Amino acid sequence: APGDVVVTDAPYRGGSHLPDVTVVSPVHHAETGELLFLTASRAHHAEIGGIVPGSMPPFSKNLGEEGVLIRNFRLIRAGQSFEDKLEALLKSGPYPSRNLADLHAQVAANRMGANLLLDLVTQRGVDVVQAYMGHLQRAAAAAMRQALAAIPDGEYRFTDHLDNGSPIAVCIRISGETATIDFTGTGHVLPSNLNANRAIVSAAVIYCFRCL
Repeated sequence: APGDVVVTDAPYRGGSHLPDVTVVSPVHHAETGELLFLTASRAHHAEIGGIVPGSMPPFSKNLGEEGVLIRNFRLIRAGQSFEDKLEALLKSGPYPSRNLADLHAQVAANRMGANLLLDLVTQRGVDVVQAYMGHLQRAAAAAMRQALAAIPDGEYRFTDHLDNGSPIAVCIRISGETATIDFTGTGHVLPSNLNANRAIVSAAVIYCFRCL
């Protein structure tokens, strides 16, 4: 609804690790109330609880030891703040956090983004703004396909190892304008905290291709 703000840091819901807190806000048309866009900001917080300062213990065995898990918490609902409940959540558990200042900045950043988008809609019209968002996405996709097409078809393989010897193996299969990335041969989930969820893997792959 208009005025809503949702907070999450859950690695299993698209985040990377607990200190990276994401704030998402919907952007509605001022007159029709139609949901047009979403603004989002992700910030690495100085701490989110956990067994060591900075919330990045090198020897943690579970997520609770790294800090407070926030699963899609509605910080603001229709303009009403539930900061007290979020503060209670941050203070709960065996390794609490007291960090709220950065969240205020993220909420403000989202509002600024929303205001700028709505200003653009007022100046150009919602159809034009949404059309150009589509143009940007199609241009990016075309550029990516062009970059892939410049690479000779075939399989490209490489294996590296973490400090403990666990392998990270990748095979990239190029076929025309497409690429398939296969991590078969990569080591299993480690009992330590040095593991990559799907969101991290996807982000790393996309970043590497964007560099092309």
